Amino acid sequence: MPKITVLTITTHTQYRDMQAEALKLQTFQDFEWIVVDDFVEQNNTALREAVNNAFKLIHIPPIKVVPYYAACMACNTGLIHASGELIYFMADYIL
Repeated sequence: MPKITVLTITTHTQYRDMQAEALKLQTFQDFEWIVVDDFVEQNNTALREAVNNAFKLIHIPPIKVVPYYAACMACNTGLIHASGELIYFMADYIL
């Protein structure tokens, strides 16, 4: 079981490679990255290749719900699948 879960609820696909690279550069690698979004299969494959098994990656497609509740529901869905002792919420954009 990983010690940390990194949870990202995302709609900004253009930053995923940078997120993956930032996570791969971490010296502590005992974590899982849960990405809750609706990226298509091609992007799923590209992200898995970018991660390159450096850490556990879990993709969870969101449930189609009323937009007002979508972020909350996606977050709760990610939390249900988290197995880490600690949870870090990683924003879906990088400044």
